[in-house]
Amino acid sequence: AASQPRSGTGRAIAPRIADTLGDGTQAAIAATLLTGASHGIAEADRAAFRDSGLAHLLAIAGLHIGIVMGLFFGLVRFALVRWNHAALHWPTKQIAALAALATGGCYLLLTGGHVPILRSFTMACLVTLGVLAGRRGLSLRGLALAMAVVLAALPEAVMGVSFQMSFAAVLALIAGYDALRPWLLRVYGDGSPRRRVLAHGVALALTSALAGTASAPFGAYHFGHIQLYFILANLLAVPLTAFWVMPAGMLALALMPLHLEALALVPMGWGIEAILWVARGVAGWPAAVLAAPHMPGWGLAVLSLGMAWLGLWRSRLRLGGLLLIGLGLASWALDRPPDLLV
Repeated sequence: AASQPRSGTGRAIAPRIADTLGDGTQAAIAATLLTGASHGIAEADRAAFRDSGLAHLLAIAGLHIGIVMGLFFGLVRFALVRWNHAALHWPTKQIAALAALATGGCYLLLTGGHVPILRSFTMACLVTLGVLAGRRGLSLRGLALAMAVVLAALPEAVMGVSFQMSFAAVLALIAGYDALRPWLLRVYGDGSPRRRVLAHGVALALTSALAGTASAPFGAYHFGHIQLYFILANLLAVPLTAFWVMPAGMLALALMPLHLEALALVPMGWGIEAILWVARGVAGWPAAVLAAPHMPGWGLAVLSLGMAWLGLWRSRLRLGGLLLIGLGLASWALDRPPDLLV
């Protein structure tokens, strides 16, 4: 659903973007990424993002806040280590983590504080706490705490597709990478440049596969369709977002007080146009979208239980979750939907 900017700053930023990029889809997507407002995106382009499996790029969540915080973490730490005194005597990693968290909090307020970004920011707080304490922050415990915080603030969110898809995707990422870590280390090998490029490509494909596969049943339940080529689309579009579009957007925000935002917004628009080209192209492929059979509510509940079982157990007992997932996916054959809904 389309949304308006919630913050006064966001309402002031959107017209500045339109003044530079015009009133088309480029400006609308740029405003979505920087303010959380998605009301100006053409329906055909919104459908292209949905049918190519790239709709998550328009829903401000973990990817976006991760890029923002990662960018500021790298910049602050690089600046500190260039100063000999700070590099030798200050905890540069911890200082950079706190600066990144503060930036993530500002981005949260700027984009409206929807459920996915609330979950992401809560986990970012836990990761930062882990950095400060020298402990691992990205874990299933962190996911559980993030869920508790979101449910305490918005208990009705548990019935929403945003809550279900985002938590399912993150559960699959944490559990999947934990299970596949030995294999990924073999792919990384000796750490040579060729191996590092290969490992990065494999990790990008694996991330898309895990998150997309885990969230697909919930999308099918709520929207009645699944996307077939989402992994390939994300392999092309996510790097463009992470290394081109979002950094240019953050630079544009920094330049707005000086009225120099066009220096960054114009290149940002080029990157957005490249992502649109990917979305439109993949959405136009044969059988890009497949209709999903109706799944009853109890089937989705059984499937969710199976995903939690598979993700939380550490022994062979986890394989029992596959049976529950299979039963949930097959539940459409065990239930007759109404002939007519009024």
